[in-house]
Amino acid sequence: MTEKSEVKIRQRFYWLSNTIFHQVLAVTCGFIFYIFFKSHDLTSARFLHNFLASGAYIPLMAEGFILFTESNVWSLQANRTIKGWVHGVLLTVSVICASVGIIIEINAKNQSSSPHFHTLHAKLGLASWIMGFSLVLSGLLTVYAAKLRNYVKPLYIKLFHEIVGLACFGTGVYSLYLGLPKWGFASYVTASELTATKTLVIIVAVWSVLGSCVSIFNNIKNVFT
Repeated sequence: MTEKSEVKIRQRFYWLSNTIFHQVLAVTCGFIFYIFFKSHDLTSARFLHNFLASGAYIPLMAEGFILFTESNVWSLQANRTIKGWVHGVLLTVSVICASVGIIIEINAKNQSSSPHFHTLHAKLGLASWIMGFSLVLSGLLTVYAAKLRNYVKPLYIKLFHEIVGLACFGTGVYSLYLGLPKWGFASYVTASELTATKTLVIIVAVWSVLGSCVSIFNNIKNVFT
């Protein structure tokens, strides 16, 4: 087998894997949203918080991360500029959804005189929300990194953006993971369905950031070379 054919086979494997990823992502968020829509009053604070805060990370932020991988099937024909704009839109909409979802929950807590941010789920969600603003700001800086090179190296801006993004996504997904066993979801599914959903969330989250982890590793090496 020639080297060219080996590359072709490997690339097709990557495309197949990416297609499977998108199917797993669709099944995961589809089932979660189905339970939310089926079990809640669509005008209630509980539904709006669950739907917006969950959707902010899966699928929006997950798709924003996977976008830059070379094997991402739905963006194969897009150049890097287009990918950058789509990436920025996905992450910005994600942060907006998380913001609205959290604000709705805070307002609901105020009306019921319930304590704020006393669970690990809530604290992680708050931390991710705060990092989300740094993520968007650093993303804007990467757009103008070339013009800012006299003040800071573009590599440093990109690396900061990637690390903040990974931390934001990781804490947000972990908050989502911890929120699934709560009454807004777990009360309407079986124990096996809950376990399967939590497992799929982990798979989607890890799969989404593999490319980003490789990029961060390479950029850290470049900093010290």
